[in-house]
Order: sequence, then C-alpha cells, then structure tokens
Amino acid sequence: MKRTVNNTLVSEVKKQISSPDLYSDYEFDLLGKDRYEDAYEKDGVQLINKGEYPEQYSFSIIKLRKILNILEENGCNYLSIDYNGDHPDYTFYGVDIHVATQSEIDEKDEKEKQFQLSEINKSLVRLEKEKERILKIAENLKK
Repeated sequence: MKRTVNNTLVSEVKKQISSPDLYSDYEFDLLGKDRYEDAYEKDGVQLINKGEYPEQYSFSIIKLRKILNILEENGCNYLSIDYNGDHPDYTFYGVDIHVATQSEIDEKDEKEKQFQLSEINKSLVRLEKEKERILKIAENLKK
C-alpha cells in the first residue's frame, strides 16, 4: 500500500530521561528520616520500612511533573515508559507522533530507495567476487 498523508504517522523519540532518583523518600522528604534507618516510628508517626522495597513503589508527583515538563519542552506529545526489573528505575522516552506531511513521506520513500540501491550494489559486488572464484576453479579444472 502506498503511503499517503491520510494513512501515515511519523514517530520520533525526541528525548530520553532515566530516573533512578524518581522514587521519593517520603519519610525523609516529610519527616527528615533516612530510608535505611531501622526505626519504624518518629514522633509518634508510623513509618514504612524502606530498607526492604515493597512490591509497589511511590514516587513524587513533583519529580514526575518535572520530567513531563522537560519532555514537553523538547517537543514530545506522547510518552513511553520502560521499567528496569533489576532495580526501581524508569526510563522515559518522549516521543513526537504526528500525521506525516507529504514531504516527510517523500523523504522516507527516497531513503528507502537509496537503501535498496545500496543493498543491490553490495549484492552485485558479492556476486562478482563469487563469479571470479568460480571461474578460477573452472580454470584449474581445465588444466
């Protein structure tokens, strides 16, 4: 199917942000308690033991909003989020997705043609070398 402006989207990653510090130490943020202290209570307030990560993580909306603002400032209108299973960390990919213009479609088609021509030329060089190898074998067999 030929690409047209009506059926083509352009997607480009504009910005990537890794966020190892996204998780909020809310005990520290709100109560001044370090996450690895063993005490479970401070000034009569029950604290979560952050030394053992729970299955769900909380992070600061303020920090998340800063990341979203950075992505938006870089021309992103969509977001893809990748989670690292080894440790609590997200990577945010800011993406610009829009309906293609005719010039973007023409540019993409031209790049594809150039790539195909390049691959054909590589194949021709390989075939020429193979032809020379086979002709040498044939020459040796005649002797």
